Amino acid sequence: METQARKIVDIRKKAAISAVLALLATEQAEEPEPVAVERSNTWGQSGRSQTMELRNLMQLRSLGRR
Repeated sequence: METQARKIVDIRKKAAISAVLALLATEQAEEPEPVAVERSNTWGQSGRSQTMELRNLMQLRSLGRR
């Protein structure tokens, strides 16, 4: 009896993990990666620092959804 209950719990764990992974995959597919801009803007920042700032903003945005 206990082994059957353990099997059910394991199956439910695997199903939950699969559901979370599927959700993450669909969320990532919906959001395109930011495009890196390699030119200076009007404030004189290089393209690399702009890209880092954009990446940080995208990470903050994705954290807000969780």
